Amino acid sequence: MWQARPLLIHALETGELGELVDTRLEKHYVESELFRMVETAAACVRHLAPKRPRMMQVMMNMPLVKLFFLISNLVRNILFRWRTKMSTIPV
Repeated sequence: MWQARPLLIHALETGELGELVDTRLEKHYVESELFRMVETAAACVRHLAPKRPRMMQVMMNMPLVKLFFLISNLVRNILFRWRTKMSTIPV
């Protein structure tokens, strides 16, 4: 059984990230996003639990999740303002 931590640390130190990537991607990925994901994964497998990131920190490090989070907050704010505005209109 291989251990993730040494592989992740080696990839970060050497910049050789390709061996961690699923071969089915056939190099169709953004190198900077891959590096960010490897950094995040390495942080998640630290020995000491208090040193590991919280789940929200992990999620916010993922570009699409961050975009979804921002959009959902925007929609929530719009709905709140609309409800507030509608409740002030006399029937």
